[in-house]
Amino acid sequence: MKRHTHRPVVALIAGALALALTACGAGTAEPEGSSGEPLRIAFATPIQTLDLPRYQGQPDLVVGALIFDTLVGYGPDLEIVPELAESWEQPEPTVFEFTLRDDVVFHDGEPLTAEGVVAQFEHAMTLEPLTSWTAPIDSVTADGDVVTFTLKYTTPSFLSNLANGPFAIQSPSSLDMDPADLATTPTGTGPYKLESWQGDVITLVRNDDYWGAAPTQSEIVITTVSDTTTRFNALQAGEYDIIQNVAPYDFTQLDGNPELVGLAKPYAQTVWLMVNHKHPLLADHRIREAVAYALDVDAIVDSATEGLMRPATGFIPPELGPSDAEPRTRDLERAKELLAEAGYPDGITLPLYNTVGRYIGDQDIAQIVQAQLAEAGITVEATVYEYAGLLEAFKQTDTTGLAVIGWSQRATPDAMLNATLRSTGGYNWSAYSNPELDELLGEAEVQATVEDAQPLWAKADGLLVDDVAGVPLYWSQSLFAASSSIEGFSVDPLGYLQLLEATRR
Repeated sequence: MKRHTHRPVVALIAGALALALTACGAGTAEPEGSSGEPLRIAFATPIQTLDLPRYQGQPDLVVGALIFDTLVGYGPDLEIVPELAESWEQPEPTVFEFTLRDDVVFHDGEPLTAEGVVAQFEHAMTLEPLTSWTAPIDSVTADGDVVTFTLKYTTPSFLSNLANGPFAIQSPSSLDMDPADLATTPTGTGPYKLESWQGDVITLVRNDDYWGAAPTQSEIVITTVSDTTTRFNALQAGEYDIIQNVAPYDFTQLDGNPELVGLAKPYAQTVWLMVNHKHPLLADHRIREAVAYALDVDAIVDSATEGLMRPATGFIPPELGPSDAEPRTRDLERAKELLAEAGYPDGITLPLYNTVGRYIGDQDIAQIVQAQLAEAGITVEATVYEYAGLLEAFKQTDTTGLAVIGWSQRATPDAMLNATLRSTGGYNWSAYSNPELDELLGEAEVQATVEDAQPLWAKADGLLVDDVAGVPLYWSQSLFAASSSIEGFSVDPLGYLQLLEATRR
């Protein structure tokens, strides 16, 4: 079997899947290129929990990816590769047999066992947010070092789902812990261990008993710095080695600074204007369509992100497959007609929630959306939230209206579609419910291959745009900046910053 190098990653904070580490090899000797100084990274939003099955946002999965491993992971081209499972077989369309590595121990010294993996998945199957991902699983059993999953039906994304952060394998002792304690005491098998968590600062230290190739850096310190300008100024002052979510204007200035380098690559994250379908006004398709017609997405993205993000025509980024979505072109007269048809010729007022610094250009996007909607007679009352507050506000689904929000995709688009827009989705904060969409996603879910499912996902994307489930704004690019003394890191299509070989000159 071809062996793969395990590359721990730190993902962009965005919203909203799963993090995977690909691996093989061994060795705990001090790697070349280790400076002895911690690698200092500044994020835009805080980590809320390291109990990954109960994660509250992408920041949680980011750090979790350095602490935990999954049975399988993603390779550089998003192919599925071995991780804690050194190999697997599929003797029947609905049966997967995973053979575990025999050299893996958790951070607490407990060995990785098939029985422990079974317990982990049986636990995950009871957690409500994960039901859309665990629904195909009928049973999980152990026999020696083999874990067998028996599915209720064929499904194209089973292996991809196993690579998601919420299915990271925890120490068996973790399953007996109170969730409140588990949130701050993670015990995985990954290349780093949690050393301390004090306020907005998390310190990770290298796991010297790690089963894979040892990461170059012995210590990583991750600090939340919410203000975009403060974060960039701190990088310039040498307080951090790497920062994420660089403000677009600042990113455009990096070419003239020999002390800093920028990293920008397409990233499968969709940022959209979320619509609350339980709001008395937005429950009316005509009102939602008026909102869509009132917006010039190209102008919003160009102005708010210096043209660095990619204007979205649907929810599915092009790197994840085709789409049947046909976006609307701005038409203020049509927007006003729709408001009048709905009984509001004099306009309406809607709340708009947004964060600052979580998504590239989010504050500017909110301001431009507010101005554009006003031209159609839609008054927007904007409120700025920290991300955790935004999620809490959206639980009040009878009063919330619009929100600028994003979701990080996985290797297949169904992870996002099922979690955030299917009526039974564990993260369906917009309360969207459409039987036709559910039927399409249900049909896609039982296809044997990704290729078979793609036309159904494409049709679902077209339906979502036509029904104005939300208004897609942009598909992301990763925007990192780093000290020019830091070398050996890169960004993959899922927005993960590869850190295994990061060195300091």
